[in-house]
Amino acid sequence: MASDQAVLDAMGAAMWDPQPTGTDLKAQQLADALGYPTSWRVVRTIEEMPPEHSSGEEKMVDDAATRCIVDRIYAGEPGTGCDMWFHHHAAMMVAQEWDD
Repeated sequence: MASDQAVLDAMGAAMWDPQPTGTDLKAQQLADALGYPTSWRVVRTIEEMPPEHSSGEEKMVDDAATRCIVDRIYAGEPGTGCDMWFHHHAAMMVAQEWDD
């Protein structure tokens, strides 16, 4: 059995991997690595914000676009009307009670 630290390391690596999932299998694997129920998927996309954007009252200017990891957590196969979350904490609260 893996140590608690090994599990945390694997989850951390999966959480911050800047690669889009691209396939249903990869979405299932990411969901599994993050500790979601086996039928769930985490569809990851990488989105870019334009080099110039507003943040509150400050205007931030940068030479390069900012990349953002965007995860959509599905309680089943995407496109089937299943529940979906954008926030991992909210999804995990439901996942704790989930019965596959």
